Formats: sequence, structure tokens, C-alpha cells
Amino acid sequence: VIVSKSYTDGLSNAHQLKFNNGFSLRPILTQGAPQDFNMAISTRIKIKLKPNIMPEDLLIDIQNNKMGATNFKVPFKEYLAVICAGLDVNVFFETSGSKKIKIHESILSDEFDKLKWLKTISFSEYQTTSTQVKEYIENNISRITPIIEGDVRLGLAAINTILPTNNNNYLSVSCIGGLANSAHSRDADDFIGYINYLPKSAKRDAIDFEAPSTTLKNWAKKQLSELLALNLNPYEKYMASASLSKFKVDPSGLAAILVNYNHNIHFHSFEELAILSQSIGIAFLDSNFSSSGHMETYHDIQELSGYALVRPLTNSSFLSLKMNEEIPEENFSILDCLYRKIVEKGLIPKIEKIEAVGQNVFGWTLHALIVSSCPSNPETFI
Repeated sequence: VIVSKSYTDGLSNAHQLKFNNGFSLRPILTQGAPQDFNMAISTRIKIKLKPNIMPEDLLIDIQNNKMGATNFKVPFKEYLAVICAGLDVNVFFETSGSKKIKIHESILSDEFDKLKWLKTISFSEYQTTSTQVKEYIENNISRITPIIEGDVRLGLAAINTILPTNNNNYLSVSCIGGLANSAHSRDADDFIGYINYLPKSAKRDAIDFEAPSTTLKNWAKKQLSELLALNLNPYEKYMASASLSKFKVDPSGLAAILVNYNHNIHFHSFEELAILSQSIGIAFLDSNFSSSGHMETYHDIQELSGYALVRPLTNSSFLSLKMNEEIPEENFSILDCLYRKIVEKGLIPKIEKIEAVGQNVFGWTLHALIVSSCPSNPETFI
């Protein structure tokens, strides 16, 4: 049963929405507040749970969607805290015979503690990798900054620098209106903290960021400035660059890209890759799954003889191979950044395709895009 009114309205202007038979049948909408509703309340939601839905010990099983990973249990109040992660009001919780406790401090409150908040919403006390998660939070909490459009806060986050592992790290929360769309199977793919999304449907599936792209881009640019001042290792540089590309920010000055050639694995900057492209082609394995163009990640190909093979470390938009009239789409992917760096250095880029260089783990034939370059003036050497 949902009862709601504007905080400026009287009780007669409240509306009730009753789902008498769960969500399988249409609800009943009536006007006016019930007797136990008062002027101090704006919105109230009552839910009657089916028997055996809630365990007696109030411990919730957190589901991990990665193969081989172990589920774990968290107290119900911690679970609720995740659901409330982005709310700008205080949230309290009490059970029969227990004292009311605050499970969420308004994100706009002067008392808000973002270190405590991030440790709570990441289930850091209960994860199997608890020590590592808490250490990462403590080392990166200073980078957590608000995403604000006008006077509205639409996120509190930092660019992620952690590579995916066999466990979810639960460091990010996708919210709709400040409420998490899921407490389970969360990973810091692009950010840590929370960001508000627009709903795809009444099911509250996230479809796109609520903040305008310019607002997100300005936030991400400030994140990039902070990251450049840190002593990141190559893996962190790669992951941060992949995350930045999602927010339409050029990561070229930060990135470290893993390539394999001459039977050795190397991390290179885009500057170094542009120079290398004059002597050896930079190879990208094309998934060939669709015409949109994307690097293949499901394969066992370690190197490509005669070329420097780019080795992806995560699957994201950073691996895009989209082209517009034989030029990479300007989307801050590895291919796009390399192409623009080659041009920036006064070199002439060349992209060619090699058919059938191998197969992925599903048996599909893979092709390769080869990026090479030469001086615009044959007598010029870089």
C-alpha cells in the first residue's frame, strides 16, 4: 500500500495505491489518507511479505554472478542501506522490540561520512576479499566527488581503477532517484560510489545516466586531473582509461596499453605505440560478430606473428573498432586514441584488414585490423 502527498498538501489531497493481490493484478487508486497517516509524513510504503521470504536471523544472501565466486550473507539493515545509497534524506530501521537505528545519512547532510558510506554499500565487512576492498576504499576515498547538475546531486563517485576479478567488488551502485536498482552482483566497471540513471521501464532497469553528458564529462575531466597526479601502475592506468572513455573523456595522456610482440608482453603509452607503428603494425582482433566493430576478448591467441597484438584487459567501449569512412569513430577507444596520436605526430596512418587469423573460443573466425604509419615526408624520422 502506497500513500503519498506533497509535503505542502493536506491529508485530503493524499492518494492511496493498493496492490491487494501483489503486482499480478492492477492496483486500486483512491483519494484521501488512511487514519494512521499524519501531516508529518509525505510518502509511506507498506509491504506484507509472503511467509518465509525473510529469514529469522535477518541475514540476506548476496548473489555473486561470477563463475566460481562464493555468495555471502549481510544483515538486513546493511542490505537496506545499499538500496538507499543515493537518497538525500535520513533513513531509519527498526524491528519489533528493537531500537530504531539510522541506516543511511542524507548525502547532503553535514554529518555525512563518505568513507563509512562507501564501506557500507560495498559490503566491505562481509566480502571474501574484505581486506583488499577496504584498503582500496581508504586509498581512493579522497577522489569521490559529487556529480551536480544545477542544484541537484546526481551522483557521488570516482573513476574506477580496478581490473575485473573472479569476485564482484560491490563498489558501485546504479541508482534511480537515489534508490539502487540492485544490491546484488555489482562491480566497479566504470566508477566507484553511486550515479543516478534514468529508468528504462517501471521495473526500474537503468538505461542511461540521468546527468547530462556535459556534466558527466566535466566531472570525469577533473577525475583525470587527479589520476594523472597519482603514481598508478600500468594496470590501473589501463582500467582508469577504459573507465574515462565511457564518460567521453580522452584518456590518451594517462593510458597504458598491453601489447604482445617478439614473444614479449609490454605496456605502452599511445605516444610509444604511435612510434612503434612505423616499424611494426599494431593489431586488433575483430570479433566479427556484428558490423559495429569490437575487439574480441574470448580467445586464446597470445600473439600475432609480425605484429604487435593489443591485449584487452576488460570488455568495454574502450575496445570499440567502429569506423566512419575508413577512419576510427572518435569515441576515445584504444583504436581511436592510437589513430589520433599517429596523426598528431605528423605521421600518415594506414588501416588494413587481414582475414581469418584465428578463432575465438566459440569457433568463430577472427579477423585482424592492422594499424601502421609512415612519415608524411620520407626523409623525416621520429
